Amino acid sequence: SATQIPGFPEQALHILREGTAGRREETLKPDQVPLKHWNYEVLAGPGYVLDVAAHLLQERHETVQICPLAMSGSPILWSHRFRQWLSQQPLAPGTWVIAVGEAEVAIPPEHLPGKGGRASHLAMALARQCLESRDSYDLAVLATDGMDGNSDLGGGFVSREDLEPFTDQYLAQILDSCDTAGFLKNIGRTFPGWASGTNYGDLLLFRMRNIY
Repeated sequence: SATQIPGFPEQALHILREGTAGRREETLKPDQVPLKHWNYEVLAGPGYVLDVAAHLLQERHETVQICPLAMSGSPILWSHRFRQWLSQQPLAPGTWVIAVGEAEVAIPPEHLPGKGGRASHLAMALARQCLESRDSYDLAVLATDGMDGNSDLGGGFVSREDLEPFTDQYLAQILDSCDTAGFLKNIGRTFPGWASGTNYGDLLLFRMRNIY
């Protein structure tokens, strides 16, 4: 028990008590506990996920390009940076581009969100932006912990053809209401949820089928 460790910070103990009581979802962070009270071993990281994904795709004789931009911050802004980076790459049509990380979905305090999380929100934000071009694409964002936000799903996948029947205003409303997993579930474009027992962030798979 941490309470029996001499010199264990009171602030850290408070966080543990709050978590035990169910009032805090986040766990202790390394900088909240002095180094002498903990140790760690790195078993794998986000790079491992990219290596495995690339290997599996290459086994299926697919061409793969790893994107160096870690998914982070606003899904809309990251999607914009990703598309800029993509436009500068000499990629052949059909190349799978993969990236890893976790975007941040900001929900206003007074807002009652729908069903969704980082994975489905990023998938929808990027897919909506890609509608601005004439390119046909396939994309998927998978939550490696098996659970995407407050949904019971593991992420989602979508193509240009899936979104073309909807107006841009409607898609914007889906993003604003944070109901991206609900939308993808309604059109049959989700991965089932499961408890993977680990979390390497979210994995993006993106393929441009034709490039003009």
